[in-house]
Amino acid sequence: MRIRYSSSLSGRDYVATEARREARLDACPVHGPGCPTFARHGTYGRHTPWGRARIMRQYFRAAETTFSLLPDCLAAHLTGTLAELEDSAVRAERSDIA
Repeated sequence: MRIRYSSSLSGRDYVATEARREARLDACPVHGPGCPTFARHGTYGRHTPWGRARIMRQYFRAAETTFSLLPDCLAAHLTGTLAELEDSAVRAERSDIA
């Protein structure tokens, strides 16, 4: 399951600073605080214009699932960055008007 990782970093900065190392959940998204049984569960890669971004995953035993911490600068379910998708949407809207 993907969870928003709140970050003001640009995609370039996220990759360059390896910000995934700081990403973590303080509580289980399903059971809330008091569900202490979790562990880092590795990372997976996403291709970006700045290189391969690593996305942190955590496993919560009580929920029997992993959670991926997707930073704000990357789009869920699509490749590329959120800014690129927003630019594409604006261009598409403008072409419909013309």
